[in-house]
Amino acid sequence: MNGSDQLILYGHRYLVLARVALAWGAVCFLPAFAQSLRAGWQQAKTFRLPMELYLIALTAAAFVPENVHSDLFQGWIGLLVSRLTTVTAIFGLCVLGLIPLRKWHIAGFAACAAFFFYFTDRDTALVSRVETNAEALVAKLPPGTRVAPVVSAPGDWRVQFIAHSVERACAGHCFSYSNYEPSSGQFRVRARPGSPVVTDSADKSEAMSSGDYVVQPEDPPLISIYQCDDSDWTRLCAAPLSAGNKTKTPSHQKRRKGPKTANTPGDKLALVSVQFLLELAQERANAASSSPATKPRSPVYPVARSVARARSRRRFAPGRPHPASRELATMLGVHRTTVANAYAELEAEGLIQGHVGRGTLSRATETASKFRLPPRPF
Repeated sequence: MNGSDQLILYGHRYLVLARVALAWGAVCFLPAFAQSLRAGWQQAKTFRLPMELYLIALTAAAFVPENVHSDLFQGWIGLLVSRLTTVTAIFGLCVLGLIPLRKWHIAGFAACAAFFFYFTDRDTALVSRVETNAEALVAKLPPGTRVAPVVSAPGDWRVQFIAHSVERACAGHCFSYSNYEPSSGQFRVRARPGSPVVTDSADKSEAMSSGDYVVQPEDPPLISIYQCDDSDWTRLCAAPLSAGNKTKTPSHQKRRKGPKTANTPGDKLALVSVQFLLELAQERANAASSSPATKPRSPVYPVARSVARARSRRRFAPGRPHPASRELATMLGVHRTTVANAYAELEAEGLIQGHVGRGTLSRATETASKFRLPPRPF
């Protein structure tokens, strides 16, 4: 929240770099600020406005939720804090800009910059490789093909929307049928019901991107683009989807080994929670198919109900860490995005809190303690 998190892009090593940069900034600022106080209030007043703005932005980032769900049947308004801390970082740099520049200041920040650009050069090369592979793969598809990209980044990366690399490769040649923007109702381009180029359902878009959507007989022909090599996550493959297939494709399901066993109580509880989610989502899908007037809710909604039940039984201690999204997804044999969206739903309800570098922890807030089990939506 202090703005240094803007340096955390692709992995845990950026967290170390962000902490070093923040500490170095404090080392540079505190002596200069103390000297200005000794010189008199008039000189210290120059720090007042940027420090006030920094503290306001810091406070706002502390109280604003990371994700907001304005409507159950529309997409998430997400990454609010991750975006807001850009403003916090700018005000923090304004504060640093007021201190007299010293050579040792330059040396320290130059070293931080050198490590940062070295790391980003290596990591963006991987992203470029994904897009290059996607372009080569898409070029072999007939023009106008509808694709459903199921691509995720490594587990410790903060940047997760790697599937956009496939969508960029699709520009002018194919359609990303699972793209979330038209169906979310939050952008100028929106999908009408029955659109032949993109889904009009935010729920379907989310499920397709996570790899857990089951293709229906009435769906148009789809091609899944997915990661097909456990040793090289940048390698992509394409496979046509038939009714009954998941968008992560049958071959993708076969290459996975069996689900890992949940070893710790936290793992077992999270496993039960998400299994409850999947079972209830299937019940809802069955109910929706038998009653056309019934509109299915988001497939991640019931996980809040499950965890709330677990909290009421005192099986979630405040501060207890949850399994990482990639680890839990492997346990369940589902895509990581499904677990990530479930965690986002819980965080929006105030039941859990994500911390950079510490993972996802159970909360003991007033909001969480007053949380009640929502009724079944059917």
